[in-house]
Amino acid sequence: MHWNFVNDDSTVTVNLLQNDNGGVWGTVTYMGTEYPVTGTWQASNSRIHRATSNLCLSGSYDTARDVPNFVSLCGLIRGTAPNMGPMDVVVQSVSSASGKVFHTEAHLANNPGQPQPGTVAVPPIGGTNIPWAFCSLDGTTALEVQVGGDGTITGTLTRKDDGDYSVHGRWVASGFAPGRNATVFELTGQRAVVPSASNLMAAVGIVTGPYQAPQKIDVSGGSASISEWTNTEFQQTLLPMMTTDATTLAAAYAESYMVIRMGGTGGDSEAVEGWTGPTDASQNVSPFGSADYRTAGTAMSAEQLASIASPDPNRADTNDIRIPAFQSAADVRPVMIQFAGDLDHFAQPPLSEYHEDVTRVFYDSQAGALVLQFADRPRGRPSSPINFNHGHGHQAPRNHNSVIIEPR
Repeated sequence: MHWNFVNDDSTVTVNLLQNDNGGVWGTVTYMGTEYPVTGTWQASNSRIHRATSNLCLSGSYDTARDVPNFVSLCGLIRGTAPNMGPMDVVVQSVSSASGKVFHTEAHLANNPGQPQPGTVAVPPIGGTNIPWAFCSLDGTTALEVQVGGDGTITGTLTRKDDGDYSVHGRWVASGFAPGRNATVFELTGQRAVVPSASNLMAAVGIVTGPYQAPQKIDVSGGSASISEWTNTEFQQTLLPMMTTDATTLAAAYAESYMVIRMGGTGGDSEAVEGWTGPTDASQNVSPFGSADYRTAGTAMSAEQLASIASPDPNRADTNDIRIPAFQSAADVRPVMIQFAGDLDHFAQPPLSEYHEDVTRVFYDSQAGALVLQFADRPRGRPSSPINFNHGHGHQAPRNHNSVIIEPR
């Protein structure tokens, strides 16, 4: 069956073919760009619990060689074959050149007379090797996926009061092609309501920070119900969840130059232990090179520890953490800062906002502490306040102040 729909101002057009096995392919034209797309659809009335027809689509268009825009769409279709229509959709696109996201809700009417689209190849679903785990501050949206070197994403996107969507899609990292300035992705997915009847979801996103350890993800999408005429859009900023993955934590300790353990009132008012990486004859410090920083490094003196923490003179409920001075040839010298507390004490995400100087967030079960990896830059300015999330999921009492980290 040929589907061809357009909205009133022609900013969104879909031109699709579908089959009875749930496949759909063709083109979506959005904001002047025609994208080849593939996806999934479900017909209403064909099986129990299917009260509507829904679909999700995604695709990409290269604005220059290896510089793609991604598009994704989810929607609801009225009617029955062969008289399908109209259609309500949520559509969004993201540019790997500009890092901009566009998001639209649209009502589409039949657009007869357009030629049928050609065949569109379905992208592979596969390789996994880098974990991303992110959550919105209010806890309504979580993204836990693996991204692969082959350009694929697989995993789960969870929406509160809507459930877990099994998702897959495509992504590209910034800097791997001329003109590709942003790390971006697209996702489609489904959540089974009952066997053979699923809600469908589509989204795009932009990643802030290195793709190996993103610091923030902005996601824009929508979900189309199979049981009622509901097409719910969402736009969220997602922050890193603390991970307990031992391998990733070990690698972070190994590449770091210093570990500082905070304790005292609230677990952040004084430095109780600290270690500096191996030091050569010229007093240059190198990374620990091992997860066993206690053995590989040198313990800080009581005098060093006493000079690290103090109340900030300009901000109430904020403690300053002054990193002891050390020399090395590196431009960025990661420092791991531990904040004592039980795992359940900290919310997900543990920080209340994106912070450019925090590159990774962990929970170290052996140390019994939340661990932030701070991107220490020699002769750098003090960080802006790093604020902890005292919101959903946090067990009383709330006893971690904000902190400012000062390189020396």
